[in-house]
Amino acid sequence: MTRFRVFHHLQKAHSSLFRAADNRGRQELDLSTSQMAVLIILLNDGALPSTALAAQLSMANSGITGLVDRLSTRGLVSRKPATTDGRSILVHLTEKGEALAMRARQDTRHYNATLLAPFSDEECEVIRRFLTHLEDNADEIIAGGPASHG
Repeated sequence: MTRFRVFHHLQKAHSSLFRAADNRGRQELDLSTSQMAVLIILLNDGALPSTALAAQLSMANSGITGLVDRLSTRGLVSRKPATTDGRSILVHLTEKGEALAMRARQDTRHYNATLLAPFSDEECEVIRRFLTHLEDNADEIIAGGPASHG
């Protein structure tokens, strides 16, 4: 099998794909891809603490705070104390946020279908396994690289 520069191609594909999605999201919904992701997570999972949002997006807590602040300023989310523990603050979708989240989720489903359209079911399963492998093993993959051999 011919090997190729997978790391390089992943970086280019990620940059190109998210730049295009970000441009479209900003034009059509006035949202960045990160903002869309927050809204979709809240739509799917319900109210969550910021730390749970940060974990799902692989972001630092400080990064998610600014993101939620911007969404809150636009009236798309609100922060409220949890009913079970008043010390815990949950991020909730507002009605306006839910409407945008539903549009963003629909767009994302379209992107997923378009991305996978050229591939057979078997190839889609290999793609899923590959991406899951990267998600689950990124630290080990990078730690095992040549820089770690001193």
